[in-house]
This record gives sequence, structure tokens and C-alpha cells, in this order.
Amino acid sequence: MQASLTRLSESLSNFLEPTMEQILNDALIRKREVLKMTGWSNSTLYNRIAAKQFKVGVKIGPRMVAWPLSEVQNHITQLINQRDQKQGELA
Repeated sequence: MQASLTRLSESLSNFLEPTMEQILNDALIRKREVLKMTGWSNSTLYNRIAAKQFKVGVKIGPRMVAWPLSEVQNHITQLINQRDQKQGELA
């Protein structure tokens, strides 16, 4: 009985307490980091947003915007997958 209560307690603890990976994926990063990660210029970022090729940031203050790290990483992964698909078509 005690062992099953311990396992239940550990399961609930894992469910309720986010892992470091979950915390990082939910982290918001500022524009400077987005530009570093993507290699884009400031104007390219806003041109991609205007063309609906990149999501608008999350307003975190009166004059502050940030982007979820997971969304930026997903966008980069999509770009890599698109490149790989095009290379596969050429082979």
C-alpha cells in the first residue's frame, strides 16, 4: 500500500511540477534573441510578420514584445524541413 502511495505521489509531482524542458519551451524571448536565432535583420522579421510567414509576438509590457521560444524553434525546424524536401526533389 505504501509503495503504491509513493508511486502515486511521484506521478502527481511529475504532473504538477514542470520539467526544465517545459519551462524553456514556454519561455518568452525578446526580439534580439529571435534575430540571433534566425539570422534575420529587424526589417526581415517584420516583413515576415506582415506576410504572415512568422507569428506576431506576445505583448509583455507597454512597449515590449517577446516570442515563445518553442514557436521560434518550430519555425526554424519548418524551414529546415522545407529545405530538405526541396533537396530530396532535386536528387
